[in-house]
Amino acid sequence: MHKIGKNKTIIKSRGIHKLNRHKVKFCEWCKNPIPEISRTDKIYCNRKCKQSAYRQRPDVKENIKERNRKYVEKHREELRKYHRNYMRKYRERQDVKKKEKKYSKKYESRPETKEERAIYRVAHKIEKRIYDSEYHKKNREKLNKQKKEYDKTPRGRFSRFLRKQRRRGRVPVEITFEQMKEIKKRDKNICQYCGKKTINKIDYTGGDKLVYDHLDPYGGTIINNLVISCKSCNTVKTDKDVFEFFLLKGEPIPKKILKLLESQ
Repeated sequence: MHKIGKNKTIIKSRGIHKLNRHKVKFCEWCKNPIPEISRTDKIYCNRKCKQSAYRQRPDVKENIKERNRKYVEKHREELRKYHRNYMRKYRERQDVKKKEKKYSKKYESRPETKEERAIYRVAHKIEKRIYDSEYHKKNREKLNKQKKEYDKTPRGRFSRFLRKQRRRGRVPVEITFEQMKEIKKRDKNICQYCGKKTINKIDYTGGDKLVYDHLDPYGGTIINNLVISCKSCNTVKTDKDVFEFFLLKGEPIPKKILKLLESQ
C-alpha cells in the first residue's frame, strides 16, 4: 500500500520515490497515488485497476454477457456433469453433512413448515400415493437396505418398539425417545426383577440383552409402567402381573416398583 509521508514521498515495497506535491496523481479506479514515471498520461496505478475499469463499461459488460451465454449454450452438458460431480463430492464432506443436518432439523421444526406440509399432503393425497407406490417398486432393494440400517440405530429401534406396542393394543402409547433414555438412566441398565446387569442389544458382547417390560401387562406404554428387565425374566413373566410374578418367585416386591405402581 502506498503511503505519503511528511516529506511528501511515496513509499513502495521496491523503493522510495521522492515526489513533488503538485506532481502526485491518483488512480481513477482505486484512488491510490500513482508514482512519478516517464509517461504522464497514465491514469491507473496498475494493470488490475485498468482491467477492472474496462469491464465496468456498458458496451464491454454486454459483450461479456453475450460471450458467457454462448459458452454456456455450447458446453451445457459438460457444465452440468462438472457441477453434479462437484456437488456430490461437496456433500460427502463431514462438515457439510453436519451443517445440512443441523439446518434441516431447524427448518423441519418450524410451525410454518409443518403447516405447509400438512396442507400439501391433504391437497395432493392421491398423487402422493401413486408416486410413493411407483417409487417403492423401482427402489425396493435400496429402501430395504436403508430400513435395515435405520433399525439398527437407537431411533430406529424406538420406532420399531412403538409399532409393536400399537399392534398389540397397548393403549395409550404415550412415550417419547427422551423418556426412554430417562428409564435407562433411572434403572441404570439393571434388571428390576433379579438385579442382573443388562447390556444394550446394539452393544451386545455377552450376558443378558436389555428389554423394556410393562409392570401392568394390560396397561399403557407410559414412563411409569415401563422398567428395564433381562431377557430371561421377561420370558418367565410373560403376561403375568407384577404381584403374580413375585409370588411365583417367592420374593417380596422391591420398593422402587411399588412406587412406580402408586404413581400410575
